[in-house]
Amino acid sequence: MALQDWIERLLATAAVLGGYPTAAPIPPVTVITQNELSDRVCGGSCAVKGAFIPGQGLFIIKELEIETDPQDRSVLLHELVHYLQQLNGRYANESACDRFRDRELEAYRLQDEYLSRYGLGVSSLTASLEWQPAVCLDQDGLGAIQTFQPR
Repeated sequence: MALQDWIERLLATAAVLGGYPTAAPIPPVTVITQNELSDRVCGGSCAVKGAFIPGQGLFIIKELEIETDPQDRSVLLHELVHYLQQLNGRYANESACDRFRDRELEAYRLQDEYLSRYGLGVSSLTASLEWQPAVCLDQDGLGAIQTFQPR
């Protein structure tokens, strides 16, 4: 199956799992190297595999094996959830830090739900939320990870 077919299939899956309208337009998806993505998203080296950037679309690393690896497909699904969140204004009325946290929590929950069909799951949610917008770092004096503990 071609990447475009996977995008359409995973977008529909993300919409159903998250309770979003299923008639969302297909976002642009750009495949780039790990180094290019980490430079774009982190300003240097980081382990990012995908990103949704409002106004630019989705970016995934070319090393992902979307065709054969459900874990890699779940990265694309995770970013499609962020696209749907933005498109539908989910969490839009929250502060920037709460919005970041709640969008990530939902994206990882739906990613886990998708992976559970294959007997797989994402790694530690707390570790997944280590990166966050600079404005949210240590805002309550407790440290980055503690700031984003699930409620």
